[in-house]
Amino acid sequence: MPMPARDILFVLVVYRCTVAESLSYRTLVAPNAYASAHLFVYDNSPYEQTTDIPHVAYVRDTKNGGLGRAYNAAAAFAAKHGYRWLLLMDQDTHFPPNAHAAYLHAAAHPESPACSAPACGCTAKKAAAEMVVPRHRVATGEYMSPTPVRMKTSHLRPDAPTGLVRFRDAEPINSGMMVTVRSFLRAGGYDEAVWLDFSDRCFVERYRRLYDRFLVLPDVVCTQTFSALDTDPVRTLARFRTFLDCARHYPTPTLADRLAMLVTTLRPTLSRTLRTLSLAYLRAYVSIYVLGRTSRT
Repeated sequence: MPMPARDILFVLVVYRCTVAESLSYRTLVAPNAYASAHLFVYDNSPYEQTTDIPHVAYVRDTKNGGLGRAYNAAAAFAAKHGYRWLLLMDQDTHFPPNAHAAYLHAAAHPESPACSAPACGCTAKKAAAEMVVPRHRVATGEYMSPTPVRMKTSHLRPDAPTGLVRFRDAEPINSGMMVTVRSFLRAGGYDEAVWLDFSDRCFVERYRRLYDRFLVLPDVVCTQTFSALDTDPVRTLARFRTFLDCARHYPTPTLADRLAMLVTTLRPTLSRTLRTLSLAYLRAYVSIYVLGRTSRT
């Protein structure tokens, strides 16, 4: 079945990276004519960049509005121009060669047997088919998505589920998430104040209020890079300040939410303070998370 002219909008967010340099672009978009013809780029770099790569839209945001603003802008564009699906990407995901075909098939067959079999017990058949994700693993071979979330945090695991998965059992990350435009907008989109870290957790919390399941593609395994592996002390501290700023803006309406976020932020603060024998991380915690001073300049 040929794809409709405007079915999937491929959304790429870059920061201090050209489109051509992006691993996500090179592995999923560039080798495939359909993706290349329906590429939406949101550039958060603090300087102007030019590109001769084909795209349907190229948005420059030199103030770095973050992932949430980028994905919300893409959803608005998709709704205006009649796209049914958004495929969200960061710049650092390695997609396998079969990913493009798997996404196209899932979009064209949203109620395939994998989604609608009575044995699955799904009470809201369309809910599962409204979000489709791959599995992600890191260089060690462990899986980082989808995985169970406890205290606002997920941990690497030796395996990850496939097929229909309940949000209460595991949650996906941003990159590689394909979601219908209608369900994205119905859920309220991304919280733009949670602009990088926790953005996926925050969105999924909104989304799962309306949809209880998502579909994990069984044969698509992406490889994700971690900025946490960077050992440069200046960049590591700057990255941690971003983490604290996003945590500060994460909605915590209940006492349980507040306690979970307290543990999630205080534990890495103390571990980094002890590991580096520096008070820089503790000062950042007090300044940003406790006092609410922004990490953004």
